[in-house]
Amino acid sequence: MAEPVQHLFSYSFVVLMMCVLIFSGCSTEPERIQKVNFEEAEFSSFVESEFPFITTVLDTRNLGQGFPNDDIVSRCVALQLGPQAHACFDTDMLRWAVSWTGSFISLTTMAQISYNDLHNKANEIPRVLGTPKIATGLYPGWAGPSPTFTDPRQSSPKADSLSWGPISPEKGRWNGIHLQGEKVVLDYTVRGTSIHEMPGSVVVEEKIAFTRTIRAASPADTLTMTAAEVTNGKAGKINNQTATIYQGDDEGRVTKIGIIAEGEDVRLNITDDRYITVQIDPAEEEVQFTVVMWKGNADSADLFSQMLEQANTGMPSFKNGGAARWTETVHTQGQISPDTAAYVTDQLTLPIPNPWKRNVRIHDLAFFEGDSAAVVTFAGDVWIVRGIDEQLDDLQWQRFASGLYSPQSIQIVDNEIYVFGKDGITRFHDVNKDGEADFYENFSNLMAQSIVSRAWAGDMVKAPSGGFYIAKGGALDNGPQTVSPTVAKGFRAGSRHSGSVLKVSADGRSIETIATGLRGPYLGINSDTGILTGSDQEGNYVPATPILLIEEGDYFGVPPTAHRNPVPDPTEPLLWIPHSVDRSGMSQAWINSGKMGPLNDQLIHFSFGRPGLFKVLMDSTEQVVQGGITTIPAHYPAPTMKGAINPRDGQLYVAGFDLWGSDATKTSAFLRLRYTGKTDYSPHAFHVHKRGIVLRFDVPLDGRQLKTRHIIV
Repeated sequence: MAEPVQHLFSYSFVVLMMCVLIFSGCSTEPERIQKVNFEEAEFSSFVESEFPFITTVLDTRNLGQGFPNDDIVSRCVALQLGPQAHACFDTDMLRWAVSWTGSFISLTTMAQISYNDLHNKANEIPRVLGTPKIATGLYPGWAGPSPTFTDPRQSSPKADSLSWGPISPEKGRWNGIHLQGEKVVLDYTVRGTSIHEMPGSVVVEEKIAFTRTIRAASPADTLTMTAAEVTNGKAGKINNQTATIYQGDDEGRVTKIGIIAEGEDVRLNITDDRYITVQIDPAEEEVQFTVVMWKGNADSADLFSQMLEQANTGMPSFKNGGAARWTETVHTQGQISPDTAAYVTDQLTLPIPNPWKRNVRIHDLAFFEGDSAAVVTFAGDVWIVRGIDEQLDDLQWQRFASGLYSPQSIQIVDNEIYVFGKDGITRFHDVNKDGEADFYENFSNLMAQSIVSRAWAGDMVKAPSGGFYIAKGGALDNGPQTVSPTVAKGFRAGSRHSGSVLKVSADGRSIETIATGLRGPYLGINSDTGILTGSDQEGNYVPATPILLIEEGDYFGVPPTAHRNPVPDPTEPLLWIPHSVDRSGMSQAWINSGKMGPLNDQLIHFSFGRPGLFKVLMDSTEQVVQGGITTIPAHYPAPTMKGAINPRDGQLYVAGFDLWGSDATKTSAFLRLRYTGKTDYSPHAFHVHKRGIVLRFDVPLDGRQLKTRHIIV
C-alpha cells in the first residue's frame, strides 16, 4: 500500500506546483505607464457613444422653417437618445430647446475643438448637425395654470442682448442628472413640485419619435408644460389625447404630440395653432405619463399610433444608482526628482493611454484624507487617483464622472466632490458605492453664464465659513461672433456676473457679489485666516498681471464688468507683475501645512504663460500693503494653473495644461513641489523704506545666489 501512496503524493505535489505557477503568473503586477506623449497619443471622439450626454452651449437659431428663431442655449444637456436621436435640455429654463435626428452637434467649443487638435483655438458656438424635429422658444418649459411664452428673467442692461441665468427658484430649479446605463433621468422642481423625467426615442419603420416619461410628485397646483412650438402652423386639432398641427401652405408637414396616461389628470392644449402644451391637474398622489413627439410628412402620420403603442413608458429605479461603466483601473508610475535644490518637482504620470482613449488634460485637483485625490480635466471628466505616496510607484487612476462643460475647478468638502464649470457647481453622489458617480447634483447654478466662449467659470475655492468663492471671467471679444453685442473695446455684453468674484452660500441656494471689474480672474484663499486673493489676465484695461487682495465691495478697474453705477475708483492691487516675468497669471495657494520649510505660511502664485511658481511677499509696515514676488526654481514642464496641499505629506501639488500663449514644453502635467531640506536662498521678507528696499534672507548669501532668480517688488 505504501507505493501507491507515494505515487499519489508525487502527483499531488506536481499538481500543486503547477497551480502555484499558474496563479503566480496571474498575479503579476499590472503594467504601469511611465511616460506620456500627448503628440503621439491616439484619442477617441470627444463624445463617447456609450455615455448618454455632454453639457455644452448650443446655437439653436436658424433651425429652419417652422421653428423659433433667435434662440441660443447657454447651458444645454445634449442627450444621446439613440443612434440617430438627440435632444437639448435647457437647464436654465427647464425646457426641451430642440430635438433632432441624424448627426449630433458640431464639436467646436474651446474644450471640444482642441480635444484632438491640442492647440486649436478656432472655437465656435456648436450647432445642430442633424435634422431638427421638435423645438420650443426662449421661455420656461413649465408654468402654472396658464402657459407663458416670454422670458421672465432679468433683462440685460444692453437692449439688444439676451438675458442669461436660471429662472427664479420659485418658478423652477434644476436639480441634476441620474445616470442609468445609457439612459438618464432628469431631476428638477417646478413651482414646488418634484419632477423626474426620462427622455427617450421610439423608431417605427425608420421614423423616429421622441419620448418624455414624466413623474410629478403630488402637484399641489395646476402645471403646464410646453412640448412644442410650430411657427408656421395652419390648423390644429386634438383627438384622443393626440394634438396635431399641420404646417405649410399645403399642410404637407405635421407635428404630432401624444400622451400616454391613466385617467384624465393630464391633457393636451393647442394655443394659436402654434403652441402644444400639456396640462397636469393637482393630485394627492404622484402623476406619471409619457409624451410622444413626432414631426414628419403628413402622409406618414398614420405611423404615430404605432409609435404610441411601442413607446417605453417605464421609469427606472434610479435612486439606487446605476451600473459601473468604467471598471478598469489605469496604473502609472511617477518620476521622483533628485534632491538637487531646496524645492524640486516630482511628476505624477498621467493615465495616457487608457481603455477609453480619453484625453487627460488636468485643470485642477483636490485631496481626500489619505493617499487619494480627485482631478478634473478640460474635457469634463473627473478621475480619482490613489496610491499617492512618497515614491509614487503605483498610481491608480479610475474614471468617476464625465460630461461636464469646460470645468476649471474641483474641491472636496466632507468627502464629497464639487466641480465648477460653465454648467454651474456640480456635487457628485456615488449612490451605490461602486466608485462612479450616479447622481450629478446641481449644487448651484445661480451664477449667470453667457454664451461668450471666454466667459470662463474661472475658479472656485472653499470659504472657511462654508460655501465657496468663485471667479467668473469677463465676456472677452476674442472668440466667435455671436448674438452678444460689443459694449467696449475687447468686451461683449456678458452676463450680470461676468468679470466678478461671487460668494456661494453653504447650501448653494444663494449668491452674493464680492468684487467686480475683472477681466479673467482666478483665486486663492488662506484656509486659516480667510484672506481672499486673486489675479487677473492682462489685456484690455489690465496693463500687466496683478496680484489682488480681495475684499467685499472692491472694483478692480475694468469698466465693462463694473456692474455698478456710478463706477467707483479702482482698488489698487498688491503688486503688478511685468509682462516679461508673468504674462498670464492664474490661481494662488497658501502653504499652511508646516511641512514645506521656508515656504511655510507663504502665498504662492501660479503662472500659465511662464510655467512656474512665485513666492509672494507682503510688506505692511507702511500705510498700504505692498507686495513682491520671487521665483521658486524647479522643473515645470506644463503650465501651472491650480494647486492644493496634500494633507498626508504637507507638500504642494500642482496641475495644468497648455492651450495657447505658454512657454510650456509639455501639454499637461501633475506635479508635486517637494521640500528636500536643502538650503533655500530666496528672500523671506522685504520692507519698503524712503531710501530703498530691504530684503531679508534666512541664510547668508553672496551675489551668485541673487542672480539665480527674479525678485520683483
